[in-house]
Amino acid sequence: MILALGVIAGWTSTGLYKLQLGEEAVILRLGEHQRSVTREGWNWHWPEPLEYDKPVNTQRQRTHLFGAEA
Repeated sequence: MILALGVIAGWTSTGLYKLQLGEEAVILRLGEHQRSVTREGWNWHWPEPLEYDKPVNTQRQRTHLFGAEA
């Protein structure tokens, strides 16, 4: 009984993730976009392999110079 509860708790914990300031998470359910989460801190989704989270930093500015001489 204790072993079964441990396995269930371990599987459930795969749904925990933490977002930093300026990050958003895309939640995929069975590979299809389900929702986007913008609340920083600890969040939860259904455990893997049902849902996955993909954190993306949306506040970082990315630049690339084309044609610039080094």
